[in-house]
Amino acid sequence: MADLLNAPIPGQSLTDSPKNYPWERPPEIVDPREAIKFHLDGLTEPEALDNIVEMLQLGVPVNAITQTALTTAQMEGIHSIDVSLIIGNVINEELISIAEEAGIDYKMGDEPDQAEVELKEEQETVALLRRKLRDIKEEDAGTELMRQTADMMANSEEEPIEGPAPEMMDVEAEQEMPQMQQRGLMARG
Repeated sequence: MADLLNAPIPGQSLTDSPKNYPWERPPEIVDPREAIKFHLDGLTEPEALDNIVEMLQLGVPVNAITQTALTTAQMEGIHSIDVSLIIGNVINEELISIAEEAGIDYKMGDEPDQAEVELKEEQETVALLRRKLRDIKEEDAGTELMRQTADMMANSEEEPIEGPAPEMMDVEAEQEMPQMQQRGLMARG
């Protein structure tokens, strides 16, 4: 609770003396090469390296670790956001090499969701089926099955069916429903 009372109030930065915080002052490092050296030295320190390896083993994405390191350096006034944008890929590559040397199956953090991949594959399949149907000259039973399958797959994309169908309420529950609504939530026994 004490922390809430000591929090800054809106507009406080306009009344404080300037350059109170590190990010309000010019950065310590302006050369991207020096910033890369700063970060690589920090990442390869034994105290940091074991924690980085542990995070990668736990499945923390490489991009998350990179962004954390860069944002922390910006907040501490080490370098600017512009330098972060320039050196971000180099830091990512260093973390990837650390993961590969440790034999860790790492995640980048920008992998597509499996459900999105499956949906895209289904959409491509429907498009291929429809293209084949346009090319068919003579209709037969197989063609009709092909058309029905394409229609079914296209409709399932719009309204995915998840899990079992909802169960019907029994008669007693339906009769009890209006009484519960009249009495309110707290009135139930």
